[in-house]
Amino acid sequence: PYPAGGSANKRPAAIETSTVQYLPAQNNQNARVTATFKLSQGSDYPLNQHIASILLSDADAQTAVNLDYHTSLASQADANGNLESVTLTIPPSVVLPVHMKAYIILDVFPISQQLISK
Repeated sequence: PYPAGGSANKRPAAIETSTVQYLPAQNNQNARVTATFKLSQGSDYPLNQHIASILLSDADAQTAVNLDYHTSLASQADANGNLESVTLTIPPSVVLPVHMKAYIILDVFPISQQLISK
């Protein structure tokens, strides 16, 4: 889906991760990791032209947390259609490690990472 000479595997110049927030599961509800983004003044990053994702790993074992990332990710746009946030919903049936690392990925480039503890 990405052109071979395209920019999907390069760090985007106009956007950065603003916050990463982990909300643990409570009362059999889903856990969530949400990343919000900040655009450089006068820049755009249209959600309809990009894919945002979050990958969770076990920070100690350095292995990915096993869950269906495709159906568990949801991105939101701001009023101008630019990427505002991405949320990874984690069902209560998923066993999470005590120490996690969240990789925030735009297209195929990991723009940031955040340690998370349960």
